[in-house]
Amino acid sequence: MTDNTELHPELSALDKRIAKAAQLKAKYEQEMQRIKSTKRTEETGKKVINGALIENAARENPRIREWYLKEVAEKVTRPHDLKRLAPLLEELRNLPKSV
Repeated sequence: MTDNTELHPELSALDKRIAKAAQLKAKYEQEMQRIKSTKRTEETGKKVINGALIENAARENPRIREWYLKEVAEKVTRPHDLKRLAPLLEELRNLPKSV
């Protein structure tokens, strides 16, 4: 039996183009994953910085502290999240009401 590429040389060229297209697609998908990962890392970094700013402000300013405790009470509902915040909430509740 003869090879199809011997009878139809255009198949060989087509196979090469298909393989190249698949390679380019894989490369594109890898790059998209890298970009998404970088964006997630940047977003997480911003959240950490903002969280630290709010925590420090709540420790220093009774009005911000009151607002923060109210926001947590109203909007944080998952038990895992509340457990994670518990030490901070306790600390804030035990600070003086005014400075």
